[in-house]
Amino acid sequence: MKHRITNTIFTLLPALMIASSFAEAESPLITYEGPKGIKASTLYTVTVNGKPVFVYPCTVGTIADDKGELLPNRHAVKKAESAAFCVFDFKGEVDVAATVHGPQLHLPLKSAIVRPLRQKIAPELEDNTIRFRLASPCKLSVEPNGSVVAPLFIFANSLETDCPKPDDPNVKYFSPGVHTLGFHDKVESNTTFYIAGGAVVYGHLWGDGVKNVRILGRGVLDCSRSPGEGSAWDARNEFGMNRRQIRFFKSKDIFIEGIVMLDSPSWGIELTHCDDVTVRNVKIITWRGACDAIDVCSSENVAVDDCFVRTHDDSLNVKGLTDLCYPANADGSWSPAGVRKPARNIRFTNCVVWNDRAHALMIGPETRTSAITNVLYRGIDIIHALSVDVLGIYSSDSAEISNIRYEDIRIEDPRCQTLFSIRVHPTYVTADPNCGPVSNVVYKDIQVTTHGPLYSGICGDKEKISGLTFENIRINGELMKNTEQMKLISRGQVEDVKVTVSSEE
Repeated sequence: MKHRITNTIFTLLPALMIASSFAEAESPLITYEGPKGIKASTLYTVTVNGKPVFVYPCTVGTIADDKGELLPNRHAVKKAESAAFCVFDFKGEVDVAATVHGPQLHLPLKSAIVRPLRQKIAPELEDNTIRFRLASPCKLSVEPNGSVVAPLFIFANSLETDCPKPDDPNVKYFSPGVHTLGFHDKVESNTTFYIAGGAVVYGHLWGDGVKNVRILGRGVLDCSRSPGEGSAWDARNEFGMNRRQIRFFKSKDIFIEGIVMLDSPSWGIELTHCDDVTVRNVKIITWRGACDAIDVCSSENVAVDDCFVRTHDDSLNVKGLTDLCYPANADGSWSPAGVRKPARNIRFTNCVVWNDRAHALMIGPETRTSAITNVLYRGIDIIHALSVDVLGIYSSDSAEISNIRYEDIRIEDPRCQTLFSIRVHPTYVTADPNCGPVSNVVYKDIQVTTHGPLYSGICGDKEKISGLTFENIRINGELMKNTEQMKLISRGQVEDVKVTVSSEE
């Protein structure tokens, strides 16, 4: 297949570059013009400190009807609807004004919720405009009339530092504008891909056996032109076929920062058999197929920090995969063969998660490795969990899962099947039915705000689950003191479950 890169700047265009993106390099507020060829969203207009900010259209999964009520069969609905986002950088304080134009259920504007609620933003309403002040970088979902339909996502970044130079021979520099990268599976070592603010790049980035790769910027990597679920598996065009948006395999020293990722036909970021990876301040909005946001698979020393994800499938995930193809066998069945590198020393911190229909924070169900251990989720805001499980561990293969910690997790809108879920049982991805045990799992300082009863389940059908600690679990402000209060149901081989309260404020 012939890959092509068009409109990519490898020569200097200093006047255009400075005029469009860096004119305010010394200013506490940097905005980016919309790229030519991309129409602004019709849902919102936004100003920051009185200055217009380009509002991008985006697509999300349909989860509600035209009255804003959640669809009872939303897990089976695979249909897109419109949302919007904007991007700017600042330092200090800024005033944001978002004027609502649609959809109709947003008007007349009577109220607005700005999530995460932890930000404690109480917006002021003026006609159909929502106003509020920001004092620090953040990632927000603005929801007119409290609706989950057609939100506005605001990605307010800190100022960029040490931006790469367009004339650096080791930099692939995408200037403001629209570019076609296609299905790019030849990422080379010691290379930086820089997507400037105001740039939209259509395509994928894949690296195999590479090291010292950076993907940076304030622009957009868009896979909406790639074949998605519903097309034949071997359907292919210049953008590939039903594949990951960013994938690194057997790679090392990878840094991904700042960009927005849209419409992956499959997983957004896949890291398989990798070492020493940082993903920071990445924003992922995706709804097609098995559209997980970030999957860390049989990799070690991985840090995911300060990211925003809205997905129609799993959100922030740890898995165990062999080094063979996925799935491994020609007939599409799973195989236990291949190198089983452990998934170890993995951290997800300070992220904002919106999950439509699956699992928000997930380990498994692919656990075809020797061990999944030392995994931390901390400082996570789950602003909507309209899903199966909020915090899920599925051991469906041979890995021993241990030393898993969920700490300082805030869950705002759980309308799902279960809150905490641990299952040791074969699934559709099982290659080895001898599922591994789960041990030493800590849930600490979990705050849940819910409008209805919320259950949890622990199922040790095939192997033992042991050493579970629930510490300072608050549901609607009430500290949970036992499993009955938590509506925690267990069966099978389950041992040593503790519910503790370290402090009552």
